[in-house]
This record gives sequence, structure tokens and C-alpha cells, in this order.
Amino acid sequence: MVDKDCVRRFHRVKLSSRYFRYTLTDRERRKQNLIITGLPESDDNDDAEQAEYMFVKICEEHLNLKPLPVHQKTQRLGKKNKDGKPRRLFVKLQSENCVKDVLTAAKNLRLSDDEYVRKSVYINADLSPVEAKLAYEKRQKRRERLAL
Repeated sequence: MVDKDCVRRFHRVKLSSRYFRYTLTDRERRKQNLIITGLPESDDNDDAEQAEYMFVKICEEHLNLKPLPVHQKTQRLGKKNKDGKPRRLFVKLQSENCVKDVLTAAKNLRLSDDEYVRKSVYINADLSPVEAKLAYEKRQKRRERLAL
């Protein structure tokens, strides 16, 4: 006769290991991705290609980098906004090192001569929902600490 508690623990461990494996796979997959906020959106059906070009151009002009996006992996996230606010842009780069270089240099966008870029364009890592929430809470704590 099999102990019911033993079976429950086995299923719990099995689910935990499956979740852990999924989380690791998800994290590895996201390491080559960036999320860009604030890049203007065109009305063309070919907006992803234009947005990729704009992303590379901003990196060249404002960050002194030439990132290598994976061709045809750039896309807008979500549905078009009725208020005209541009959707976030998903960009997959060739390597993790390229992503690290862009993220390190992205702080320089706040020093840009172009007012729109300085105030509206942000480049961030592609985070899972849990990681995004943790990063948000960390920023909130830092802001509270700085406000004192």
C-alpha cells in the first residue's frame, strides 16, 4: 500500500522541478532580447522592419554601438493603441554580450541632445513577469530612499 503523503510530495516535487526547468529555459531564451519603449510607430504593415532600423540608428547615434538584431525577429508587442502611444518593441540580438553592451550604454540616452530620445526612449532587458515585478519593487524602494 502506497502512503498518500508520499504520493503528494512526489507530485509536488515533480511540479516544482518542471517549473524550475521552465524558468531556466525561459531565462536563457530572454537573455538575447531587449524591450524598447517609446520608439515611434508607423502606420505601415512593415513597421517592425522600420522600427528595427530606427533602433539600430538610435544605438549608433546616441550610444556609439552597432547592435546586430536577428533578422525578422523584431516585432511590436500588444495591440495598436487608439491614443497613438507607440507599442513596446521586442528586439532579439545576435548574442548575450551584445545585449549587455546595449543595456550598459542605454543610460546615455538620458544625456542625448535629442529631446524626444532623452525623455521617451527606454531600452530594457526582456524580463519575465515575476522579474519585472521584483525590479519594479526595487525601483520603488530606491525612489522612497532617495526622497527622504
